[in-house]
Amino acid sequence: MVQRVIGEEAHIVAEADRGPRADPSMPKTERNSYPNMILLCMPHHTFVDSENGAHFTVEQLHKMKAEHEARVIQRLSDPQEQTAKRRDESLAELQIASRARLISRWAAAGLSDEVSGMLADDTGVGCGPASMPDIAPIGVVVLEGEFGSGKSVTAERLHQADITAAASTDAPLPVYLNAEDVPGSLRHAIADAVEPLGDPTHHGVRVVLDGMDEIDSTRAHKLLGVARELVESWPGSRILMTARPGLEVRDSERVAYPTLSDQEAHALADRVGTHVSLHAESAAIRDALRLPLFIIIAATAQNEGWEAPQSRVDLLEKLVQRALQAAGGDRDDAASTLAKLAWLTVEGGGPVPAGELGGEPLIRAVLMTRLVVRRGRTLRFGLPILEQHFAGRALLEKGLPDHALDSPAALERWRYPLALAVAACGWQQSDALLRPLVLRYPGIASWIIREAIPEVYRGSASALPSSVQAGQRVHHTLTSWLSALKPAADLALYGAVPAPPLVLGHFVAGGELVTALKTDPGPVQDEVVELPRPVDHEALETFMGRRGRWHSGPPPTDYPAWPWQWSLDWMTRGLRPVLSRQLPAAHCDAWVAERRWALCRALVKQKGFLLKPVDAEAVVAAARQHTASVRVTFSSARRPGLSATGSDLTRLVAHLEAGEGVDGHGQIHSPIPAPDLPAGNNRWVMGTYSESALVSFAVYIYETAIAIYKELCEQWFPALVPTLGLAAMLPVSLSGTVSRMSEGNQLWTGVNYCQIPRPASESSSAAFALGPPPAEDWINSSMEAAHEGLQRLRPDAAPWSRPSYIIQRFGSSSDTPATDIAHSWLWKDLARLKLITGTAPGGWT
Repeated sequence: MVQRVIGEEAHIVAEADRGPRADPSMPKTERNSYPNMILLCMPHHTFVDSENGAHFTVEQLHKMKAEHEARVIQRLSDPQEQTAKRRDESLAELQIASRARLISRWAAAGLSDEVSGMLADDTGVGCGPASMPDIAPIGVVVLEGEFGSGKSVTAERLHQADITAAASTDAPLPVYLNAEDVPGSLRHAIADAVEPLGDPTHHGVRVVLDGMDEIDSTRAHKLLGVARELVESWPGSRILMTARPGLEVRDSERVAYPTLSDQEAHALADRVGTHVSLHAESAAIRDALRLPLFIIIAATAQNEGWEAPQSRVDLLEKLVQRALQAAGGDRDDAASTLAKLAWLTVEGGGPVPAGELGGEPLIRAVLMTRLVVRRGRTLRFGLPILEQHFAGRALLEKGLPDHALDSPAALERWRYPLALAVAACGWQQSDALLRPLVLRYPGIASWIIREAIPEVYRGSASALPSSVQAGQRVHHTLTSWLSALKPAADLALYGAVPAPPLVLGHFVAGGELVTALKTDPGPVQDEVVELPRPVDHEALETFMGRRGRWHSGPPPTDYPAWPWQWSLDWMTRGLRPVLSRQLPAAHCDAWVAERRWALCRALVKQKGFLLKPVDAEAVVAAARQHTASVRVTFSSARRPGLSATGSDLTRLVAHLEAGEGVDGHGQIHSPIPAPDLPAGNNRWVMGTYSESALVSFAVYIYETAIAIYKELCEQWFPALVPTLGLAAMLPVSLSGTVSRMSEGNQLWTGVNYCQIPRPASESSSAAFALGPPPAEDWINSSMEAAHEGLQRLRPDAAPWSRPSYIIQRFGSSSDTPATDIAHSWLWKDLARLKLITGTAPGGWT
């Protein structure tokens, strides 16, 4: 019998790194797998591979393969068999794609194909730390962890389990999506993905939506809202998302991804080839070596004899340098092309067409590093952190794009690259990046500095600069913060507005830096003064004056941008007591009315919660006793520590004697709506309000709180307004319910509301109805409307201003309830930008 060759098996992506349609980022095991093979006749095999594959793309060959196989199946099978075969093949392709993604991730982290394949095939690797809580089988789940923690690998393992389970025709349908690849409808993206598998409305789905932190916050919240709708409408469904901390989700949806234990970290290090010491000198490295990505990088670095790193940026640099060696003579081209790819990815918000990088030699050079993977005609980094790392490198070389400072929305996409750049660069470069940012958007600058430099840092290997240089740099950065955060910063550092010229004393001793502010006028003319040694507390007090402030400790000198953090720490420490005492909003009539009422009650020592009128003559008599005082502090059941100056009390007396705010019977009434029912035996003060009066009470309190909050922001933090959560959203409507609640023997009133942006031409308002807390459907639709309105009405504020669903207790237990609520909102917004630490005083809400 004569045998004839009627076809040849060809590679779609070449087996060799430099062959036709080569993709060095594809693991070799995947290059020789069935999905990458196509059967061609001999002449066509030669033609397809001619001129190194220039005539046919990977996509065209895959399409040819799929069309040919479909024709064969149609000829050989009946419709039912075709459907079953198509489903089986789709599930097999999902498993192959999942394995390839795992290998690509580990290859990008520096592991060989052999080790990456071994880890991918060991289903026990990547299932998460033993301390990780169970993942709910249905609903929306957000797996939250920092970069490098392994959350995406664990999500991949869950996806693989879903694929295996889907071999049963009644199981939910498995889907894997990257958030960046879902520009339109999530429902349609899922439906397209499961089309070969079945009907999602019948079977339900198990979706992994990876990289929610890699898209803008407005888009992320929209996807989150749609996901909630889908799991409610498709039975037995779960949509699992991965994100860094910061995405606002419900507590019931959040699963915190824990770091590895010592034992788990050592086990992973052993798997990749070495034993990594977890007792590094640098605290930052000790923390990093609880995260799989950095364990892998450190293990490969130790195997090659590299010196111990001092920071996470050092570890990333080691990974990059090792990867660039694989590019050989194209190393410089690869490095510059990687930076260009990162720049285009950040600016465009997703994968970049390969043609944007230049010719095939440049594309092949970056693929040789295995830090980048090719998907169709596009290129993307194998790990998001590498994209941000190279974008940070590009920032150091080119600076921020001209348009990046145009709005918070334009700057938002650069936040992580900026943080990595600041963590990696020297003093001059960090100053060039940060100073314009601090002066334009101090809130965003604060977030970036906190992200770039560890807040708790021990074991710096780098020495402090000279005492003179250290003092000059702290003075320079502190001056910038004072300028950007005026006038609140003046109060924080000097206790007075306006602040005097900043004179800074400093000295260095034993690796510690001491800096001190001179607060009293004196003969010193220089802005930066090196204090003579030896310096003791008495000498410091002599320099500073009676209200002086000082800051000391070992700076994190491994990060040359530390002066920005040092001065920011000083500022936040000063803001906390200032805000705890509550800032005045003297130009806001609502604040003036509440404070005046509280002061009148405190002067006559009126107690009780029923808002009874106060006798004006009694208030005047009490106030006259203190008009000569510099400051007097009153104590009451509701507002301990209410204070006023003698001038405040003199003005109060003048207003009352002129009859301002006094009725015809000589009585001063509360600006807060009073109860309309008799007290009787009611032991619950809010029970003295009828239903209609209770709603009116809540509407007054919250509309007044908005007015006070707005004035506080504009008066004390004007430069922060574009990035303060609620301030950037104004005007808003607070929409929700007022509920009478009981808990054991305690009765209380709760307000549940959503913040919904309104057109700029309208005023803020509150609209409440009496009833139980809103149903889940109402909350979902209201939050969807809030995010849609924010994107449409305040697109510049959308990345930093997040509408919220809020549950608060409230009542008449404070003489200034609206002022308290306004300050609680301000505290929360400052904390989100990392400009204040700790929680707000408990009596505010």
